[in-house]
Amino acid sequence: MFRELCGDTTLRNVVIVTNMWGEVSVDIGEAREEELKNRDIFFKPVLGKGAQMKRHDNTFDSACTIIRCIAFKAPLPLRIQRELVDEKKDITETAAGAELGRELHEQAMRYKAEQRQLQDEMNEALRQKDEQAREELEQATAQLNQDMMRVQNESYRLAASYAEEKERFQRRMQDLEVTSRLEIERQAAEYKRRIDEVNDTLRQTREAELREKMELAATLQRLQQQHAEAPRPGLFASIGTAVALLLTTRNTANRFACEHIMASNHVLIAVMGMVGSGKTSFVNLASGSAFNVGDNLRSCTVDAQVSKPFQLDGRQICLIDTPGFDDTTKSDFDVLNTIATFLAQSYKQGTKLAGIIYLHRVSDVRMGGISTRCFRMFRELCGETTFKNIVIVTNMWDQVSQTVGNAREAELASDTLFFKPVLDKGAQLLRHNNTADGAKNILRRIIKNHPLPLLVQSDLVDRKLDLSGTSAANALNCAVNKQKEKHRIELARVRQAKDEGIDPLSLSN
Repeated sequence: MFRELCGDTTLRNVVIVTNMWGEVSVDIGEAREEELKNRDIFFKPVLGKGAQMKRHDNTFDSACTIIRCIAFKAPLPLRIQRELVDEKKDITETAAGAELGRELHEQAMRYKAEQRQLQDEMNEALRQKDEQAREELEQATAQLNQDMMRVQNESYRLAASYAEEKERFQRRMQDLEVTSRLEIERQAAEYKRRIDEVNDTLRQTREAELREKMELAATLQRLQQQHAEAPRPGLFASIGTAVALLLTTRNTANRFACEHIMASNHVLIAVMGMVGSGKTSFVNLASGSAFNVGDNLRSCTVDAQVSKPFQLDGRQICLIDTPGFDDTTKSDFDVLNTIATFLAQSYKQGTKLAGIIYLHRVSDVRMGGISTRCFRMFRELCGETTFKNIVIVTNMWDQVSQTVGNAREAELASDTLFFKPVLDKGAQLLRHNNTADGAKNILRRIIKNHPLPLLVQSDLVDRKLDLSGTSAANALNCAVNKQKEKHRIELARVRQAKDEGIDPLSLSN
């Protein structure tokens, strides 16, 4: 849209400036700059029309050098200026307005196409099920059609009974809250009972071992008295028998403790976040895996992948590396579909996550609209009941000063637009220092959690919803609709200003 706003004739007066070079290494910065120059989807077309690309090192001299690249060139009118003033076009008729409208239209069409494709895939999967599943689907479809017809016929009555429906919903939420609290209390009591049983068994084993030791001491004393003058081989043989009896008792207690640990040490943890946040690097560092790590502007992880099992504090751990949100080539809906499908299949097999790690780069200057949108989708994917099993991990602290990093971390933790709502519900905020020990210390905050199903797993498996009907998909759809509405309001504001004789270019953002 920026290219259409300027027009090809003025691109020779354009300077593209890259900044914040102090926050990345030289190798990474130069690799990114080279990719931006040579790819058609980035800056190559503009540079081919005469534009320049300069670096700004955050100094006054550097800024003056950049300005000198433009200051002595002949001024040229931008395309949008000619279209609005000379050609007296409406803002929507300009090349920039048309490009923005086209992009929004394409985005809406892609989203609709993705929804249709997902629906077709779900229908195809349902058709491949056994006869009983097919009949259940037909019955559910018929019931759904009846419900839709009934809702359509009774919509005017539902509008009148809004207050009653709201009160019923609030009562239902209260009931669910009570049920959830009772279930948590029941599980806590059951866990305490099992721990008490183990402690009682260990206590009994220790008492039996103590009794054996006392009996052995008495036996040794008796043997010493009885065989004081007997040959030594007989005395050593008796002592050896008694010691063997003591070791057998100890091995029995140790074997029971190990069996209890092995029966409860299977832990599954998912790692999520934006593209380039270091998810695969964290998984490789913690588990010793060798998954491919992206080293350019394109993402590398396209499917969920499970690390090789590894031991930590006596527990068997597996990490799930997931595709990142805000992918270069895949839409967020595609990424959500990939993650949700994997989680639903694992949940059907009886597997629940002990926790979720959400990685965020503290080196990011700000958490923009895409980041906040994707984190809201992540919240709806998990559901409030699992927030206590979430650990938000900030990384890349070596790319910022301690003062800047501390300030950004504090803002992320205290702002309701960012991580505060999740932290208030029991989530943890930790730092990763890019070491294996640091990664394992983060995992230790999770491995003792009680595994819980995520909201998206319950939606897809227990409630048998389509992906488009889940809370996570609804959050993504709501964000797209807000973007469309914002664009509609902005266009209306510009048209109104033009009707009132106000220059649209003078409007503040």
